[in-house]
Amino acid sequence: MSKKILIFSLLANGFLILAFFFLIQKLGGFRYVLFKAKHRGVAGVYEHKMTMYDLLPLGPKDIVFVGNSITEQCDWAELLGRSDVRNRGIAGDVTAGLLDRLDPILEGRPRQLFLMIGINDLISHGPEYILSNYQKIVDRIRATSPNTQLKLKSNLQVY
Repeated sequence: MSKKILIFSLLANGFLILAFFFLIQKLGGFRYVLFKAKHRGVAGVYEHKMTMYDLLPLGPKDIVFVGNSITEQCDWAELLGRSDVRNRGIAGDVTAGLLDRLDPILEGRPRQLFLMIGINDLISHGPEYILSNYQKIVDRIRATSPNTQLKLKSNLQVY
């Protein structure tokens, strides 16, 4: 009797493992699942925005706004009455996410870049982490596109 239970248990566990891998594959693979876990459920929107932004190249005359939902939710070109303004905000973005997607933005060597990111990091990280990533972002901008005028924005009061 215990041998039958053992065999049944092994078969059932094997089936569950195969079903798990099948489900992960259907969702887009392990890379997608890890990305989705990292970005707390906004992976589909995040990836869509990244893909869309990759299709819309930037140039050296562009003014680019980069950040999270605070940046994304505004039509900066219309607000400022300028056709050279580009919005590269993505809702839910964090400093590490921006570091991952910064290179395509900098390839265009934009004239100006307005940066506001980090508010979403406060959910799970402290100021040291955010400042460290900010420094990496600024260093990469300076190294990759040294002629870009960088403007840091903040919606938080600094005392």
